[in-house]
Amino acid sequence: MFNEFGNRNLTKDGVGYVYWKGIQIEHFSFRDQNAEDKAAKELAGRCINLEIIGVPVTGGTTVWFKDWFEYMPKDHKYKGVLASCPHFYEHAETHRIGWISSRRPKNKNNSVLFIWDGKKVSFEEIEGDELGGTYHPLRRLGWAIPDIGQGKDLGLCYSNLEQITAFLDKYNFPHA
Repeated sequence: MFNEFGNRNLTKDGVGYVYWKGIQIEHFSFRDQNAEDKAAKELAGRCINLEIIGVPVTGGTTVWFKDWFEYMPKDHKYKGVLASCPHFYEHAETHRIGWISSRRPKNKNNSVLFIWDGKKVSFEEIEGDELGGTYHPLRRLGWAIPDIGQGKDLGLCYSNLEQITAFLDKYNFPHA
């Protein structure tokens, strides 16, 4: 690993993977060194901001869900939830929201779906598809990525902090 960005915490390996304090967060493949330097400076700024507000620096928080954290106050009520579990599903018929746990059940091809019904959390085991994924099995069970204003057929990473906060508030989701 070597540092070519001028920030000792942001490094890049020989094949383009970018790390913040040793944690892989991005991949750069620029032909224009000025464009790469600009992108690296912006990325380092995001990492510093995440540390200031107390959110773990990951590829998700710096790249995919960056818009949620860019202006998030340190005391945002869903900060911990959004930093650790940004992939929510909604079951429109039963008015529940769910999220996949990072813990795996005994059958490694399955996942645990946590479900919030507005009052309590329950869970069920979801059998993974042939690739071990959960998206298609969840869709067959009536779960969908919520449409909270991010655009048709787009994931929640395309929403903003106000949209995801309103979504969680709608379901009276617990917070710190």
